[in-house]
Amino acid sequence: MKNKYTVFANLFDLLQDAEEELGIENLTNKDKLILREIISNKNEDNLVNLKYSFVQENFKRKSINISRAQFFKSISTLLKKKIISKVGLERSCMFKLKS
Repeated sequence: MKNKYTVFANLFDLLQDAEEELGIENLTNKDKLILREIISNKNEDNLVNLKYSFVQENFKRKSINISRAQFFKSISTLLKKKIISKVGLERSCMFKLKS
């Protein structure tokens, strides 16, 4: 049992270091879930077409609930922190993950 806790503590430290390096340590858990969806679905040019209906369907399969308002709030936060940028017209669902 002690070994599992040690592994967990080491993994937690590694995750915190990575979050600090990426500048995402202050994101909420919901923001991080949306960021994970962006990272998981981006193409080779770091572009992703991200719609609420697509994210909601993916989250339903994992028993994660996120409201439409929270989805757009998280997108707004990621844009403000310059983690992603909007591509195309204002109402476009296309975003680019900053490298």
